[in-house]
Amino acid sequence: MNIKHIFLLAMIGITVSISAAPRFHLKNKGPGDIKVKVYLNSRLQGEQYVPTNKGIDADLPMNTKVRIEMIVFSPNSLDLRKVIAEFPENKTIYIKWNGQNILSQLGTLHGILGITTEGYSLDKNVTQQDINLIENKIINRR
Repeated sequence: MNIKHIFLLAMIGITVSISAAPRFHLKNKGPGDIKVKVYLNSRLQGEQYVPTNKGIDADLPMNTKVRIEMIVFSPNSLDLRKVIAEFPENKTIYIKWNGQNILSQLGTLHGILGITTEGYSLDKNVTQQDINLIENKIINRR
């Protein structure tokens, strides 16, 4: 088997995994854990903790705006950070928290392959300009 065959088999595997992709994926690349709430049309859909270096998925309808509220826990201080962001309808929301900001995921090889590291297509993903950051500030000490 040569390199062309290996690449083709890898792309087939990626294509299969793309078909079952969720609309929302949050990857926590920050140093502290996150408590995240997801809202559709102002209605709470769920709440979950995301440890550092982990991610969560959510199957959400494409035709609704999404709002997330995060409480970020700092491992090195007593600070809590509150982050609120909104995302447009008809876009996938593959984002990451880097410890300071919410960023659109670039994916494998910084977007060259057009997929996230989980294999989700970036074709309809939010851009950095699509992310409406409403709040990002330290709110109090634990």
